[in-house]
Amino acid sequence: RRGGQQGPGAGQDDSRGNPLAQLNLSDEQKEAIKAIRESYKPQIEAILAQRETLTRAEIKEQLDALHEQIKAEVEGVLSDEQKSQLEDLKAEAEARRAEREAQMRANREAARLVMVEVLGLTDDQVNALEELRASAEAERDAIRELIESGADRETVQAQVEAQREAHQAAMISIYTDTQYEI
Repeated sequence: RRGGQQGPGAGQDDSRGNPLAQLNLSDEQKEAIKAIRESYKPQIEAILAQRETLTRAEIKEQLDALHEQIKAEVEGVLSDEQKSQLEDLKAEAEARRAEREAQMRANREAARLVMVEVLGLTDDQVNALEELRASAEAERDAIRELIESGADRETVQAQVEAQREAHQAAMISIYTDTQYEI
């Protein structure tokens, strides 16, 4: 989990990444949540110990199921008011995430427009670059699937390098020499 957290209630003193820390939990609630998390550690460790035999997708699926169980138990410790506050905090976090993503998309589009203008790209070049971007996304997905299938590091690195070289060659074929230098 992000920030090194081990599930619901982890790092309760860190209110930035943990909405539970903003709920004014009683000492009893904090202890109960800590006990819940502690009780699941052996199961989490057992799943993680199977890295050699399970794919990443299988590990993720098992951990997600476990985290849902932990979440349900933790929510059982909360009052109705705290559950409502928690839902509000989650909704606010989701709204902030969506806003950041929208801003990142807008920034990418602005950068793309600047690149088109600075390089003096033709419509054909812009279309070819869009097609290349789409194919690069598909290639990244294929790499992720390769990783999740349990492929060894050398195989993944070889695939990444081959895709990088193909992408570079495609870019060279789209740009003029001057545009490529810029």
